[in-house]
Amino acid sequence: MTTYPNTNEAYTNHLSFDNTAIAFASKSTQELQLMKRAFVLMQSPWLVRNGTRFINRTLHLKLVRGMVKRSLYKVFCGGETLQDCQRFIEKLYASKVHTMLGYSVESKANDNEYDKTTTEIIRYIKFAAPQDALPFAAFKLSALASVHLLAKIHNGEKLSDTDQYAWHKVKDRVDSICAAGYEYDIKILIDAEESWIQDPIDELAQAMMAQYNQGRVVVYNTYQMYLQRGFTFLKNSLALAKQGNYLLGVKLVRGAYVVKEQQQAEKPGHTNLLNPDKATTDQMFDDAATFCLENIEHLALFAGTHNESSGYHIVRLCRQMNIAPSNPRVFFGQLYGMSDHITYNLAKAGFNAVKYVPYGNVKEVMPYLFRRAQENTAITGQSNRELELIKKELNRRKTEGV
Repeated sequence: MTTYPNTNEAYTNHLSFDNTAIAFASKSTQELQLMKRAFVLMQSPWLVRNGTRFINRTLHLKLVRGMVKRSLYKVFCGGETLQDCQRFIEKLYASKVHTMLGYSVESKANDNEYDKTTTEIIRYIKFAAPQDALPFAAFKLSALASVHLLAKIHNGEKLSDTDQYAWHKVKDRVDSICAAGYEYDIKILIDAEESWIQDPIDELAQAMMAQYNQGRVVVYNTYQMYLQRGFTFLKNSLALAKQGNYLLGVKLVRGAYVVKEQQQAEKPGHTNLLNPDKATTDQMFDDAATFCLENIEHLALFAGTHNESSGYHIVRLCRQMNIAPSNPRVFFGQLYGMSDHITYNLAKAGFNAVKYVPYGNVKEVMPYLFRRAQENTAITGQSNRELELIKKELNRRKTEGV
C-alpha cells in the first residue's frame, strides 16, 4: 500500500471532539442560541410529530413560511439559491471546512420537474468547478425519477413501453450529471434511499462508476450499514470494481431512513432488512471503514458519520497506516447544523472535512427538514449530545467573557 507523509501530526495525535472552542469558533452566540432552541425542541417526539403535521398543513401561509425560515430552515439550510449560499461556503472554508451544496428537492412527480432538477444539479457543478471549497455534488435518484417506477424495477415487475421510455430518460439524466462531474472535476455522490427502491439506484451507480471512475474517482455510491447486507454488498462492489478495472467510490453511512424502514418491516409480508440493534450497525460501520482504508489503492472513502467513536476509529487507522489527513481519497462528511464538534476539529487536524449544506426554497426543502427532525428524535442521544456541547460552549463564553 502506498504511504503518505503524515502532516499536522501533533494536533492529530491530540484530536478531541470535546473541544467546543474550535467546534463553534465560526458561530456567533446568537446562532448558538438558535441551535440550542432547535435541539431542545427535537428532544420531544410529540413536538416533532405534531409540529411537522402543523407546518405541512399551514406552509402556504406567509407567516408560517417566515417562521420556519427563521428557525429550523436557518439551522439546517444554506439559502434558497446558490448565490445565497456563497457566504456559507466562504465562512466554512475560512475554517478549512469544505462545502457540498445539495439541491434538497425530493420525490417530484413529473418529467418537467425531473429535468428541472437535473439542470439545477449541473448548474451547481459548473458553479462549484472554480472553487476549491466545493469538491462534491450529491443527488437522490427520487428527485430525477418516479418512486413508483423505481419500486417496479426493484421488484422485478414487467415494464410497459411507457415505463421503459421513462427509465431510459432517467438513465440519461444521471449520465448527464456524472458526465458533468467528470468534465468539471467535481465528485458525484449518489445517495442511498429506502430499501424498496434501492436496487435500480445501485445498478445505475455501478454503471456510472464503471464508466467514469477510470484512473480517478468521480462517482460514489452510498453503502448503508444499518442494512444486514451492508458490509457484504460493499465487499461485492469492490470485487466488481476490480474485475471491471475501475475505482470504487464509497460513501459510507449508517442509514437515514430507520423509522420508515422499521414501519415497512412491520407490514404483513415484509421482511426486516435492518440489523438487530444499533451496536451491530456501529460495528459494521467501523469494520467497513477499516476495509476501505485497507483497500485505499482501489477506492475512495467518504465517511458520512455523526458518530464520534467512528471518527476516532478512522483517524486512528489513518495514523497507523500512514495515510495523511490530507489524502484526497479520504473525506469526512457531516450535515450542516449538526456535529460541528466533529467537522471543525477534524478540519483543524488537517483532515478533509465537508459540510452538506442543503439549499432550495422553504416549501421544497421541508421533506428534508422533517426527516432531519425525525432522525434526531429517533436516534438516542443525538440531540442530547448536540445540546450538551452547545450549552458547554455558551457557558465557556460566559465564563471567559468571550
